[in-house]
Amino acid sequence: MAVIKSIVHFSMKNIFVIWFMSIIITIAGLYAGLNMKLETIPDIESPEIIANTTFPGATLKEVIEGVLFR
Repeated sequence: MAVIKSIVHFSMKNIFVIWFMSIIITIAGLYAGLNMKLETIPDIESPEIIANTTFPGATLKEVIEGVLFR
């Protein structure tokens, strides 16, 4: 509780410092947000699907046909 009181007391006595820190943090946040690399649509070179499935007792050909044609 004493730590919170000391922070509040410091903030009330040094309002200029608090405003300055707020402005600096806002500017840093805007700078970081505007310079952040965004990749909204990732590059997809070829349409690939990975399917993990289990067909007990089936051959490889039966598994492929079962996945592709169903």
